[in-house]
Amino acid sequence: MRLAKQLGKGGISIKKMHAVFLGLALFWGITAPAYGKVLKDGYITRDLMVAIAHAYASFLWYPTTDNICHSSKCGKFVDTPDRDTYKGWPQSKGWKANEENIGVPYQWGGFSSLPDNYIPGFSFVHPKDFVDEYRNRKFCAGDKDWNAESGAWCACGVDCSGFVSRCWNLWQKQGGGDFLTNTSVAWPITYDQLRKGDVLARPGHVMLFISFMDPDKTKMLVAEASSRDWKVSERICDVVAISASSDAVTLKIDGHVETYELRTYNPIKFGLVWLRSRQNQNGSWLDNVGITSMIALAYINEGYKDDPVVTSAIQYILSKQKDDGSFGSVYETATAVWALVSTHNSAFHNSINAAKEWLLAVQCDESEGVGPEHPCYGGWRYGAGQVDGDLSNTQFALMALDAAYAELGLKKPSPEDPAGWAYKAIKFVSRCQNRPASNDQLWAQDQTRPSYNDGGFIYHPMGWSLAGGTKSYGSMTAAGIWSLRLCGVPEGDPRIQAALCWLRNNEDCAFDDNPGHPYGESHLLYDPCKGVSDVSELRHIKLSQMVRGFSKVVIEGTKG
Repeated sequence: MRLAKQLGKGGISIKKMHAVFLGLALFWGITAPAYGKVLKDGYITRDLMVAIAHAYASFLWYPTTDNICHSSKCGKFVDTPDRDTYKGWPQSKGWKANEENIGVPYQWGGFSSLPDNYIPGFSFVHPKDFVDEYRNRKFCAGDKDWNAESGAWCACGVDCSGFVSRCWNLWQKQGGGDFLTNTSVAWPITYDQLRKGDVLARPGHVMLFISFMDPDKTKMLVAEASSRDWKVSERICDVVAISASSDAVTLKIDGHVETYELRTYNPIKFGLVWLRSRQNQNGSWLDNVGITSMIALAYINEGYKDDPVVTSAIQYILSKQKDDGSFGSVYETATAVWALVSTHNSAFHNSINAAKEWLLAVQCDESEGVGPEHPCYGGWRYGAGQVDGDLSNTQFALMALDAAYAELGLKKPSPEDPAGWAYKAIKFVSRCQNRPASNDQLWAQDQTRPSYNDGGFIYHPMGWSLAGGTKSYGSMTAAGIWSLRLCGVPEGDPRIQAALCWLRNNEDCAFDDNPGHPYGESHLLYDPCKGVSDVSELRHIKLSQMVRGFSKVVIEGTKG
């Protein structure tokens, strides 16, 4: 966790940092298909979003009549702010030729950028310089025809979605509908989650939220490119109503009442863009195999298999494999296997197999001088020679073995085979559960303990819980469920059902904390999501509830 805190400085908050490169990487599966995309969207923060919006609204430009008196060279005449008639010559209002004008003009379908470094130290990821377009290339400033909604080939400026796309420093212009329906672009949020840089969207229009103007949140400042004044402007809106579900707001703007849904920048992409700027030249993050592997996995599971960030990270990971097949500790070796497996590249099979064999060799069993009567028999600790296994290391090892066996086309041993790693691991995991019917340890039989027979799990089979004493807590309970399932235990097994009962009794289905843990923070939020999502027949705990809760933590864990 200390490494996560170091990585968290200045970008994603330390709070729930794992949601960026662990939960987001793994919740959708280690073996998810890799699509080979490259992440091209540029670096952005919430402060930069607002700075870009203000720069567009306050931009000074000096057009000639070629830029504002649209002619037949564009295929039509167009209405712009300089006109008060459809085909009239420029009047005194609106754009003025050879004089200073303020605000980038509205262009139907426009995606113009501001000049490079116009905002000090910032560059657009895919620039289309508005100044170069209107000044050197003689493009028309704006092309919106109120009577015929079609653009001119020689125009420049931005429309509403082009403006928001620029504020978010996206590689490509997104349509207005994308901000409403495409979760790879934007995620829905509630009114209480609304922060600077978020988006208000309705069919046909999107705006950027800047701030509330009063403590009661009855007025808000937004930025938009619209036909209200045919340019980018900042304006104050009155909040008329908030929807019952708090995911939409009705505003009064210039006398018009309009209802908008609330959206935020896809926090997975937000995290990946930020992490890209922190990668070392050797392909690692913090020169750590474990963190590098989890971040690489996050990119791959979002489809960015061919991104240079991933290829350099994979090469770094491979360079750290030792002669014994490990990549360091059990944690590091397991996460390296996850990353390599997720590429589905047969060139890495030898490395995956060697790591698999090392993990099997360091399982706490007869090969380590440990017999079935030992409390830690069947588990994993940090490395070779350590026989005091814990459920956290064990879960990581089991996930790696499950992924490796699937990738290599191997059949996992039966959970009924005493010689197999699965049988041994089941014995270990069962000894971490507060369930005397399946836990033969003395502490589990003690009826005076607060967590006696509650079905939850703890960190260590010798009666150690990070929640104190032998108290059950959320992340280890879900880790227990997931570990048993990885070993082939059916979901109807009493041990799994008892653990699910504990979650029902102790988790409010918000899934935004770590129930039972003294700190409350869910630094291992991934465990409940992955563990419970693997059980298909959930009558009381719904996957959709977990996704909403997990999304809430991810959204609120990002900052700019």
